[in-house]
Amino acid sequence: QYIAWLATQDCPSYKSLLRKALEVIQGSEGLGYGSTPDPERIHEINDGDYQGTIVFVIGAKGYQPDTYWSTTVYYGSCSGCDAIEAAWDYGRTDSMEGMYAIALNMMQGMRRTDD
Repeated sequence: QYIAWLATQDCPSYKSLLRKALEVIQGSEGLGYGSTPDPERIHEINDGDYQGTIVFVIGAKGYQPDTYWSTTVYYGSCSGCDAIEAAWDYGRTDSMEGMYAIALNMMQGMRRTDD
């Protein structure tokens, strides 16, 4: 499902890669109310300019969540120093594998903020 979605995209953003990964993992019915990250509650903190760090803070599903997760990604201004740009410079199949790896890396780096 994730690879099929990637095939329809132009160059996606880090946020869109993360959102889609959360949607796919949770499935069509989603997981527990209040205990899982909500793909529609991704907040992006980016104090960089042409390079830097993006911190994503994701609220739990439900009304006024008190549980949050965070993950970090580093980006650059060219294909030599930015993972999405580098992946996109390769052929379509290689770029999809690269985008999948980027999303996987963000998911593996995700931590609850109260841990």
